[in-house]
This record gives sequence, structure tokens and C-alpha cells, in this order.
Amino acid sequence: MTTEASPPSAEPAPAGPVVTAITVDELLDKLNSGKSGGIKIGDRFGLTGELFMSKLWMTGATGEYNVLLKAQGGSQDLSVFVDKSDAAGWQDGTKVQMIVEMGEATINGETTDGWLRAVSVKTIP
Repeated sequence: MTTEASPPSAEPAPAGPVVTAITVDELLDKLNSGKSGGIKIGDRFGLTGELFMSKLWMTGATGEYNVLLKAQGGSQDLSVFVDKSDAAGWQDGTKVQMIVEMGEATINGETTDGWLRAVSVKTIP
């Protein structure tokens, strides 16, 4: 008895989330513009940035650890939630490549959007 193989599916494999390349300054500008510059929950951005103000890195009210990326030449910052273990060894001036995702966070029972979480991080030598 012969069995015919079924033809390959014409549907492509599902693609991963789209990652938009952006600078730290451009992302901060989008977030500070009206309605967060059209950024939606789940949107992902690839960026390269320099960490700074390490004295302010901490686990905040959300229970997540956040670091600060230098923006606008150091006059502004962009806060990103990261796994604390990823940040071990980081210091002011450390350069990182990140893919960040827009998400929500809950503080005192109130959930808000506009929070960035690193989904991947690579230190640049």
C-alpha cells in the first residue's frame, strides 16, 4: 500500500514581532509626543544606547528593575525595565544594544501603559 505525502503548506510560518530600528532620542521623542507617538502595547524597537545615572537604577514600585539610557546628550533619560541579572557589571558609560517592547505596568493596583521592557540585551565592548 502506498501513501501519498501531503503537499507542503502554502502558508508561510508565522513571523516574529516586527522590530523597528530607532535611536534613544527618537524613541523618547515619540513617547513624549501626543498619544505616545502612535506606539502601541507590544510594539518593539531595536536601539543602541549608553547607560547612565546608575545611582538611580533600582527595583521600583512595579517590582521590576530599571536602568536609564542617556538621551538628548544627557539632559534626558529613557527608563527601561531589565532583568537585574542582565545589569550585573553594568555601569555608567556601558553601551548596550536592546530590543525593547512597549508594555503595561501595575503600581498600587493601577495599570498604565507607556513602559519599556528589554526583551533582549547585548553589551557592546
